[in-house]
Amino acid sequence: MGVDGIKPKVATTVPQTVAPKELAPAKLQEAFEPIKKKAEEGFDTLKKKLVSVTGGFKAHKPMIPDRDDLKAEITGRRSSLAANGGTGPLAGATKTDVGEGDTLKDASFDTASSKGADPAARAPASDFAAEAAKTPGIKKENIDGVANAKARAALEKDFGVKVKDGDKKWSTEELSRAHESFGMMPKGDQEKLKGLDLIRNAKASPESQAEMGTKGTVAGEYSPNVSTTDGKRDKPGSISLYDASFPAGKTSRKESIHTILHEAGHAVEGRARNDATAARNETVDVLNASVAKAKPLSDANNTQWTDTNKASKSFGSVDGKDKPGMAFVGAQNKVATALDKLQKATTPADVAKAQTELDAAKAKRDTAMAGMSGHKKESGATTWVAATDAQERSARAFADQNTISTTARADVADKTKASAALGTNTNSKELQAFTTARGKEKQVSGYGASKGAEGYAEAYALYQRDPATMKKDFPKQYAFFHKNHPSGID
Repeated sequence: MGVDGIKPKVATTVPQTVAPKELAPAKLQEAFEPIKKKAEEGFDTLKKKLVSVTGGFKAHKPMIPDRDDLKAEITGRRSSLAANGGTGPLAGATKTDVGEGDTLKDASFDTASSKGADPAARAPASDFAAEAAKTPGIKKENIDGVANAKARAALEKDFGVKVKDGDKKWSTEELSRAHESFGMMPKGDQEKLKGLDLIRNAKASPESQAEMGTKGTVAGEYSPNVSTTDGKRDKPGSISLYDASFPAGKTSRKESIHTILHEAGHAVEGRARNDATAARNETVDVLNASVAKAKPLSDANNTQWTDTNKASKSFGSVDGKDKPGMAFVGAQNKVATALDKLQKATTPADVAKAQTELDAAKAKRDTAMAGMSGHKKESGATTWVAATDAQERSARAFADQNTISTTARADVADKTKASAALGTNTNSKELQAFTTARGKEKQVSGYGASKGAEGYAEAYALYQRDPATMKKDFPKQYAFFHKNHPSGID
């Protein structure tokens, strides 16, 4: 009948989301010997214990004597800090494609384009040649050009599609058929057309035709186009119509309308899910870019811990009776704890809070450092302070970038949830509902029986152009579309 096969252009590869992996916490670089002391009044022995400092590394909890009644000699302590090990998941996520199931296997390629009644006379709103001919003073040879321009403008204005010439230019008659076909759809379904490209090409790509084989000719394609680059969708979804959509013969207009409504049906069935998938892919791009930026900052922060630990080790220990030294060590330990909290902050609010706590710890440390003036370990203390100050810069740089990654990761999770609510990559909620409603009722065509999504599109097209035939021959499918997508002529 001229239209041998209709299918959507979709990918079948469905990569899964890769769950971010937690990086292993760093090991302690240096162990501490237990510290014992006796109180003159007979206090029990006090024991030092390892404590976890916000999960990133382990360090001895500093204990600074501040009581005159504790007279025992106490060996000075210093924190030995390990590299942060990444301070959180730096893994990105994988983008998702959409598919419509397996490639066509059914040997019967008949479509429903020949079924049902012939279309009624074209509505004046879609008869652009007649409209152009009424233009005052227009010459006969200019009528088609004016009509073509009016048809393009009307398609974009009335349905929100972007009319594009591919390797073939749209004729006025073809544009009129597209306009009258879309006009048969209910208003809510017409919304699913907005933003789509409407493209005219001579024939489908070799890859698309290969899926059909030699048993039919691809007449049209709905392409979800969910791929993204740098956080932006590569191109809008599209409906492409080929020469096979506009066959010769007495039934040409009927077959064209069926093909156009079939492709529009794919948009009605899958557009919401496809757009949700594209939106998710955009957030995946943002996440992966932020992770890529965070990784070298994490590495630099880890490297800086090596220098910080080296300075700490070089400082060595102080005698428990050395009050200036002990005060400095205690204050420096608190700076280290604040640094660890800063490097693990994952939200702007947490970063700000951690920075405030670090500034307070540094202020106390600087006061203690003043007491080290003239001390035999003054030089080592200065080096250690310089190292932690450098650590602050690297930790803050990583934390600031990591907050972006954390936000992006949450966006990916939200968009993944939103997409999942609309169905799987190959089976939208709309398609699931249609399949349930149809039950064991036969498909409207052999091509419709080849894939679930094709069954939906075939039934949608037949219902919109001839609901009476649907009601008589396919009552369950008629009931579904009459309830959810009522035709203007039903």
